[in-house]
Formats: sequence, structure tokens, C-alpha cells
Amino acid sequence: MDKYNVKTYNSISHLGLEKIKHSGLSIDINKTANAILLRSHKLSIEEIKESVHGVFRAGAGTNNIPIDFCTSNGIAVFNTPGANANAVKELVILSILVSSRNIFRAKNSLIKVGNLPSDRFNVQVENLKKEFVGTEIKGRTIGIIGLGKIGSLVAESCISLGMNVIGFDPVISIDSAWKLPSAIVRASSLEQLVELSDFISLHLPLNSSTKNIFSTNLFSKINKDAVLLNFARQEIVDEKALGAYLKSKKIKYYVTDFPSPEYLNLDNVISFPHLGASTSSAEDNCALMSAEQIIKFLVDGEIFNSVNFPDTTLKRESSYRLTLVNKNTPNMVGQITSVLANHRINIHNMINKSKGDLAYNILDLDSSLNDEVLISLTKILGITKVRYIPNE
Repeated sequence: MDKYNVKTYNSISHLGLEKIKHSGLSIDINKTANAILLRSHKLSIEEIKESVHGVFRAGAGTNNIPIDFCTSNGIAVFNTPGANANAVKELVILSILVSSRNIFRAKNSLIKVGNLPSDRFNVQVENLKKEFVGTEIKGRTIGIIGLGKIGSLVAESCISLGMNVIGFDPVISIDSAWKLPSAIVRASSLEQLVELSDFISLHLPLNSSTKNIFSTNLFSKINKDAVLLNFARQEIVDEKALGAYLKSKKIKYYVTDFPSPEYLNLDNVISFPHLGASTSSAEDNCALMSAEQIIKFLVDGEIFNSVNFPDTTLKRESSYRLTLVNKNTPNMVGQITSVLANHRINIHNMINKSKGDLAYNILDLDSSLNDEVLISLTKILGITKVRYIPNE
């Protein structure tokens, strides 16, 4: 099984790496890569060789991976949704608390008076105590935009802390909606959510429809004493609109995991250096989930948690397994089965799943394949990638 090699970028938890090695796969940056495992490394097209079957992101976001290129070349891209959700949730809850009590501004003000004589220092402490009076979060309203893995966990925690929670998610699935706490009030629009919220927490993926979604229109609805929290992606918030509202003090705090040099010295900005998933537990969880995906995909061609391929699983019932990636157009399966029939290859079991313009097939066969059969399959118009995975 060591014919499959995984190339890693970034530092990956040893638990995930050991799981990959224990399965019989190799991890060698000098060998030809059949899979790429990374975290935040921005993967270039030049780094994706023809031998690569899958790219695996040990984390949720995949904007550092050229997905369109991968899809057009039959390469599956995976992420690990939910593996770091608790870590991000805890940082969001921390941010709600520190912003409501002005913790960082108060701390920085203490540093400025730290060299005063003790009597004057004590006077200043009492003055600062009055200056930085905070608010309790119990009874306050938080609006959560995006109710996926992280957003739903944030909602549950806020409810347990006595907050009122309103949510908005235009693309939430029925299964996800059923799992949400009944105490969440559904906002009819983003504008309504912003107008009603003391805290606004963003938990959306970055795509063409969410880029700059928090723009001047939404900023114009925000309450002056509101706190905007962005632990999703920097580009979800319109930077020009954000800058204008921060500098005019029309927002109490902007708390973000995506620091910008332009805003570091503003006292109404609290920035963290990408700490959302930076816990040992989250890194372990992401690496272990990625390892499981890599093993199942390379060894058996099975797919789960892919962002560009359909989830596809088939219990192996033969030593001779074939997988194919093709355009989702009529008669593709018919052409595939015709080629196999012409070479007197019987199909023991198969599954065909589609996602948008792409389809993925797993076939268990009753006999082995030779190069002639594989070449014939690759010549079918619309076939993107063919893999023969014998269980040796």
C-alpha cells in the first residue's frame, strides 16, 4: 500500500500523521504526491502535479486552494467541517465577554499609569473603573449570520448565558435547521438582524455571494453601541465601509481573527492573529479527520466532506475497484459500462453520484483491468480522471 504517498504542508498534528502511516501510506515530501495535506498554506497550481488525486485541508476554509483548477482536473478537495468548531466558538464567547466589559482598553489604560506613585496610581485606578463601566450580556441580543457548525454552537452557548439569539442563514439545510435550539428567533432579513442586535457574529463561508456581504447598507443599520465579531473570513466585511465606521466611532467594537495593520491602533478594534482554530485539540481533530478522509479516498476511492465532489461511499465487495470522474451529462454511465462490457468485464456493484456539473463513480468489478481497458475509458469524451484501485 506504500505506493500511495501524502505530501504535507504546514505543521500537521502527529496524531493525524501517525494514523496515515499506520494505514500503510507514506508521508514523504520528496516522493511523488498522490494526496496533499495542508492547513493555511496557499497552494499554487504548479504544486499540484498530475499524480495528485485529492487535496485535503485540515480545517474548514478552502480559499487557499485553487478549487476550480482541481475540479477541472478531476481532483477532489476536502475540508474538515466541525473539527475546529468548538475552538472557534470558545474564542467568540471570550470576545463577547471582553468587548462587553472593555477589558483590553482598561488593561492598556492601566499600563499607561503604571509608573505613578502608589497614591496617585490608586486614584487613577478608581477613575479608570468609572471610565470603563461595562455591560452584562445577560438579556442582550446577539444576531448570528450563518448557522452552520460554528454558528449553531455559538447560539447554544449564548442561550445558556441568558442572551437572546436571532439568526439568519439563507442556505441552511433542513437537517441543520432541525438541530438548532428552538430559542433561536429567525430574522426575516440581514437588515432586520443588524437593527435588532447588540452583538453581531459572522459565521459564513467565503464565496462570490458572501464576499463584502457586510457592506455600507448593513453598517448603516448597526447600532452605535453594537459589537461586530468576524471569525469567518476577512473578505466577508467590506473593508472600506468598515474603516469609515470604525474611524467615525459609529460602532463600539470590531472583534476579528483577521488583523489589519490599518486598524491595529484603533481602540475600538480587538484583533487576534488567526487564533480561532489554534488549540491543540482542534489541530488534533482536524488532522485525524483529514487522515480518515485520505485513507478512505486513496485506498477505496470513497469520499466524504468534499467541497467539490459528491459524498460517495460503497462497501468494497471486490478486489478490483475502479473510480471515474466525469462531466454530469447524459449517457456517461452507459458509455462506461459499454467499454467494460466490450472487454468482457462484469460489474459486481457500483454507485454514481453527482454534484453540479460533476459526477463521480465507484465500480467494483469481478476481474482485473489491464492498460488497454483503462486507456479506452480515458478516451470517453467527458471523462476527467480514471483510477484503478486493486486491493492487493
